[in-house]
Amino acid sequence: MRAFLAIPVPEQALPGLTALQTPLKAGRPADTFHLTLAFLGDLSTRQLDDLHAELETVAVRPFDLHLAGLDTFGGTDPTVLYIRAAGDGLQDLHKAIRRAIRNAGIDLPHSRFIPHVTLARFNRLTSEDATRLGRYLEAHGDAALFPFRVDGFALFRSDLHREGARHELLASYP
Repeated sequence: MRAFLAIPVPEQALPGLTALQTPLKAGRPADTFHLTLAFLGDLSTRQLDDLHAELETVAVRPFDLHLAGLDTFGGTDPTVLYIRAAGDGLQDLHKAIRRAIRNAGIDLPHSRFIPHVTLARFNRLTSEDATRLGRYLEAHGDAALFPFRVDGFALFRSDLHREGARHELLASYP
């Protein structure tokens, strides 16, 4: 089963995120907004059980998560538009979750953690679309939303479909 760990975006933040993506053709459905803490890839039932036991021991100290500043992944050929995320307890939570994953015997690649919420995905932008995205970033790049309180995280299943990934909540922690 393809799975990931994330901070779900609460209902009160959805209108702001949706408004940021409205001018774009490639916006994400509001029910898929989340901040990925770790992408786990394909896991067996046994691995999921071991991981669940470890994740139940992760203590989450509540913190405020701030979403501010738009950016892209993909360099000169953007593939993702996102809003940056920051919070005093976010790095500690990320480290605790990675430790739990290792304790469950699951290997993750070492990659830099760039906290964000994906707003849109692109498949090969035309030059016109790239220009439009550049103008959008110039006009709205400093966008900021009201912070929201984080007091837990969740394990999701992710199924790939032609129209995009569908996520199913498997467990919430704490």
